[in-house]
Amino acid sequence: MRKANIYYQTGLLLKFFARLALSLSLIWATGCAKQSEPEHCQYDVTMTTTLVVPKTNSSLHALCVWHALPTRRSWSPTTNGPGATNLSFRPPTGQERYEEGEDSHVVLWEMTRELTPGARFSFLSRFRVESVRRHFDPASVRAQWSDFSVQDDGIHPTLKKIADRIRQKHPPAFAVLEFCSWIDRNLTYDASVSYDDDDVKSILKYKKGHCGHYLTIFAALCAAAGIPERSVLGLNLYSPDGRTGGLQDVRPDFTNIHVWAEVEFPGTGWVEVEPAGGDDAYEIPACFIQNNRWFQNYDVWFEENGEWKQPDWQWTANHWVSPFQLEHIITYSAKPLPEK
Repeated sequence: MRKANIYYQTGLLLKFFARLALSLSLIWATGCAKQSEPEHCQYDVTMTTTLVVPKTNSSLHALCVWHALPTRRSWSPTTNGPGATNLSFRPPTGQERYEEGEDSHVVLWEMTRELTPGARFSFLSRFRVESVRRHFDPASVRAQWSDFSVQDDGIHPTLKKIADRIRQKHPPAFAVLEFCSWIDRNLTYDASVSYDDDDVKSILKYKKGHCGHYLTIFAALCAAAGIPERSVLGLNLYSPDGRTGGLQDVRPDFTNIHVWAEVEFPGTGWVEVEPAGGDDAYEIPACFIQNNRWFQNYDVWFEENGEWKQPDWQWTANHWVSPFQLEHIITYSAKPLPEK
């Protein structure tokens, strides 16, 4: 079993203001209020997953729910285990586990009994995590293009041309910034799009999407230039109550989550990058907190007739819904700490 991975018109004016309100909330969310956020911050985070067994499913025999725990970083107060402290969860049948094959710390609940149609379940975990604002200076990178091998297979021709053009004009670390600037100029943030985040053709056609779509384009540009890239799954803590950021109306497990990236430069190592960050792509706010690389914050699997499955999500009336009435709400409180 592996990772899971709004408006509509009631008149043109209402549609415009709905889109404007969501866009403004998301711009603030992805930027995470950089100007006011402290350099070093402590967050007390609560994750709550709720679901209802569909009445049409009368043969569910087991259920597994995972909550991801933050990855330990250089600024974490812990020296081993996850990058979180003060962990608690309920139901108490949950277990903290380390999944060695995925190098991931999680809380896991396992239910191996008949699941009654219409039954409601709730799973909650709490933890404390510290985070800092990160800055990287691309001028410190000494790597040259001769240190990289260009990948030609499977890259959309439009993105390959863009990467080639940027590659000819900029050294590797600054080319990454140019990739992010191109994304910032050419894509509009819209979490309500119906196409998958790996649908490159639709992203380029409609020129909009959420952080997952941005990451897909960024990864393709890096691949076309030969720069190693990997995704980062985690939190973007911008809505303390988990319900005021605008994304909850798009899909009820979107709030306070985020994906961004890391790139690797020879002699430097892995460096965080925000694909939506434009010229500030190497500026990572403290509210971006890495989780494990296995799945995005939470995961649900159920057994039906001897086969393990994940709940579906369906695109209905300009938002996503799950037959399991899935909802994953992340709330938090924040406390500034002295700079490290």
